[in-house]
Amino acid sequence: MTLREHGLTHLATAEERIEGYARWFDADVDPSTTLVPLIARLGLNLERILGKERTAQAFAVLTGSDADWREAVGETDFHLMSALGDALSDLTSYAVFGLSRHKTTQEEKILETLQTIEELLLDCPPHRWLPDAEHEPLLQVVQMARARWNLDHGNGLDAEGLALLGGVKLSRIRNMMSGHTPELPKDAMGQISNEAARSWLDNRDCFLRTMVSAEDGYTEMQSTKIDPIFVPVARDGSVFTPDLKRNGGYQIGEKGAEEKVSSYDDALRRLQAMPTAKWRRPNENDNWGIVAAIEWRRVDRNSL
Repeated sequence: MTLREHGLTHLATAEERIEGYARWFDADVDPSTTLVPLIARLGLNLERILGKERTAQAFAVLTGSDADWREAVGETDFHLMSALGDALSDLTSYAVFGLSRHKTTQEEKILETLQTIEELLLDCPPHRWLPDAEHEPLLQVVQMARARWNLDHGNGLDAEGLALLGGVKLSRIRNMMSGHTPELPKDAMGQISNEAARSWLDNRDCFLRTMVSAEDGYTEMQSTKIDPIFVPVARDGSVFTPDLKRNGGYQIGEKGAEEKVSSYDDALRRLQAMPTAKWRRPNENDNWGIVAAIEWRRVDRNSL
């Protein structure tokens, strides 16, 4: 599923976005509708555990209806009145229209909602819990919200989220990530570089930069400042990152002549001074071996 286009351009004011959201938002794009099949599946499992009678009693309290709980869940606004259903409206406004109502409290609420949904979907895999996962708006809203959050906070983006933000097909993003000199290079964590993603989105007329409300109206959010550094990358894709600290230090240098450096920045400077940067890192079996750099990659320090 692809969310319906909103029809606004990057020049849209906050007022135009608010009006556009009111026109755009309906049941076809409302992510809270996805809660209905999730709740129904949960009800079936509760029947298996508690029995039909106790499950019916529980849902009567939750929905405020004496009807069969399956009908009550599907035909009432129960999902909209739930804590998560209510929060999803703000998440959608943020994800698609870039509107954040309050700089601090709203940011905390957005992140809390996003993390709650991601945890829910991790425990209830969509391909198993939803009858038609690909056509559920919740999944696209979550991907888009996570991509926008990462963009606003200096982190790397995944291809699916960037495609949704930029209004293009996923195949186009993947093509831009391929080749020896990709237009959308990866950062040290294997995500699309924040700087590259931001630069590309700035040229997408449909992309709405995030705006936050203030006392004098909405203003454009200032994204986390990029702090570029160069890190070595080995042939197997291993990158020298801060999480490689072991027993109090980073092990760098030739085998038999290694040194342990406690500071990541100091270790990085020493690697840069070597003819060929070499360092120890764990492989898939958690065995720490030495790898050598074949290239140096420019990344945002915030993404490490």
